[in-house]
Amino acid sequence: MDFDYVQEKMRTNQRIRDVTSKIAHFHGRVDKVQIFQTKPPRGYNQMEDPNPKIPEFSDQSVTLFEIFKTYGHEDKDEAPNFTLYYDFKPFNSTEPVLLALMIKGPNFKKTI
Repeated sequence: MDFDYVQEKMRTNQRIRDVTSKIAHFHGRVDKVQIFQTKPPRGYNQMEDPNPKIPEFSDQSVTLFEIFKTYGHEDKDEAPNFTLYYDFKPFNSTEPVLLALMIKGPNFKKTI
């Protein structure tokens, strides 16, 4: 499993919930977004690990200033760049309307 990142300009007073919102906007509906400051090693699965080794930002009210301990810059082109890595589970819906759309046709192996 690889962890993803998206380059996005954000203010240091924005919160983790804003980052999560941008991730959902980029990928669509997602569940259980996990955000890390350091890149987890390849193959690491934090969601299945009972004793996580890499701290994640699960508190949605934490600001980017609290994570990176620095303020931004007046000119956003000169602002320093920082990276947050993330992982998520795809949205798994059990809504009847969506399930009805997933019915397989009689002559198809795929959904209609």
